[in-house]
Amino acid sequence: MTIHILHNKQQVLVVDVQDATGASVEVVRQGARETVTFQFVKRPQYVRPGMKAILRDGRVRCYGVVTEPSG
Repeated sequence: MTIHILHNKQQVLVVDVQDATGASVEVVRQGARETVTFQFVKRPQYVRPGMKAILRDGRVRCYGVVTEPSG
């Protein structure tokens, strides 16, 4: 999966996807609001809360905002 943050584009590994109740989900439907935990594959990147992110895999896209970067 690829993530676009500002002018940076990098491969990421999706570690976990959770719904609003905190339960892990396998399938994300259109219009759903989920929390995605990801990890950069090649190199670390500076990310701060409030940055807009686009996750994409082929023609599938997810738009979101960074809520909390892990250290």
